[in-house]
Amino acid sequence: YRQAAALVRQVNAAGAGSCVVNIGVPPMLAYLESPGDFTAVTDPSELGGCDVVVVAAWWPSTSDWYARDRLVIAEAERRFPYRRVLAHGDRTLVLSNRPLPG
Repeated sequence: YRQAAALVRQVNAAGAGSCVVNIGVPPMLAYLESPGDFTAVTDPSELGGCDVVVVAAWWPSTSDWYARDRLVIAEAERRFPYRRVLAHGDRTLVLSNRPLPG
């Protein structure tokens, strides 16, 4: 998740807000600090302060334990028009309200 962490740092340096969907918080904590570097999002209502939403450990799942994250991801996909999949290393979905650097 180094590439996702570097992107979060860039977003933060530009003065925007970075959020990580709950499923991805544990792997992102290996590279970043919460709440200093990002805000953990566990409910769609928490997306209001986000300019970028990172879904680390991203894989589509119909399992019950993933239900809340699916709701957050679906709302973020509806709300944020820009989408990028970081495939280098661990697959990560990044959604944003404007084009991302690099």
